Amino acid sequence: MMCKCSEDEFVLWGSESEMVDEVVRNPGIIEDGFKLIGKEVETPYGKVDLVGEDSEGNTVIIEFKRSTAQLQAVSQLKRYVDYYKSMGKSV
Repeated sequence: MMCKCSEDEFVLWGSESEMVDEVVRNPGIIEDGFKLIGKEVETPYGKVDLVGEDSEGNTVIIEFKRSTAQLQAVSQLKRYVDYYKSMGKSV
């Protein structure tokens, strides 16, 4: 689960799936105007936790990690971004 405590601070608790579900219930946590497109979206490189659109129509790819993201997680996110860019999406 996640709780927005102030304008620029988040407190996180719970599992990755609980954090994902909290954003699904409250997409404004990401930004005002964020629109959720899909959850666990299949790509050739694995499933993206959440895919959405920001208030300007850009694709937003969100991966949740319970702890500090390691290089493997960053590489995974880069593959997702590259995949969406190859489909002509503004990411």
